Amino acid sequence: MMRCWTKVVTLLLVALVIQSCARRKLPPGGEKLIELLEPYDGAQITTFPINFDWTSYSGAKIYRLQIFHADAPNSPFLTLASDISSYELNSPLEDGRYLWCVSISTDSSNFTIHSDTFEFTVKHRVELLFPHDGMTLNLSRVYLNWRTYPDANGYRILILKDDSIIWDRIEFNSSVKTSVPLFDGEYKWCVGVRCGDDSTFGHYSDTLKFIIRQRPLRLISAVPTPGSARDVIAHENKLFVADNQAGVTVIDISDINNPRTLSTFRWEGHWYTRRVLWDNLFGVLITGDYR
Repeated sequence: MMRCWTKVVTLLLVALVIQSCARRKLPPGGEKLIELLEPYDGAQITTFPINFDWTSYSGAKIYRLQIFHADAPNSPFLTLASDISSYELNSPLEDGRYLWCVSISTDSSNFTIHSDTFEFTVKHRVELLFPHDGMTLNLSRVYLNWRTYPDANGYRILILKDDSIIWDRIEFNSSVKTSVPLFDGEYKWCVGVRCGDDSTFGHYSDTLKFIIRQRPLRLISAVPTPGSARDVIAHENKLFVADNQAGVTVIDISDINNPRTLSTFRWEGHWYTRRVLWDNLFGVLITGDYR
């Protein structure tokens, strides 16, 4: 019985060695004198183009770069030539695992000097569509749009001003409109994605810039309300807001640049305030409510 187990373990070890060598073996007669630099073994690629770099070899006439799918290590799907010790691949690769290696010819025909084989993984970043980088918008609430990411299970949208996050939102569609007003100024935004059962967000997009310039009207200030504002009127130095489920919210606007909430009046029962009117004849506030 012990001999059988010994044979099984030995066979497994031999199989592992053969598999490892199949990935990294050199062609017959090959000599490994090239060192691969980038992408390093195990690297994750999120952007394009991909830069392949390796050590130069004195006397090399031409370098041959080969790229394989990880599950087909003996069949390169890309064979590229370079007369320097680097190559910039501009064609995007699909998400997945890849192998790469380099060979050298000293006579422009036979490739007899070879590198080891390195593995890298491609994981695309989220691609932002709108607003474009540097775009100027005449808005206070901005529509953001990005390309749908395969197997996405939620996106995290960040808006920054002066390098501080001012809006952090999780969305399950590939577009959203900001729920907070944006004042004149310069902003940056980016989007990350959560894939499958992963609980963290990654594959973040590039960070793009947009500018808010509101004409002819300009947003001066803003104040949140406890409900969902449906209507508003101004009387003297106050705003009366029909604040839906929160009733009526009163806001002091004596300092227009720094409005502040004074009070909120909620009705007993499940009443929702949709309209507000001020009656100058009787000096009373009239509300329109429903439930």
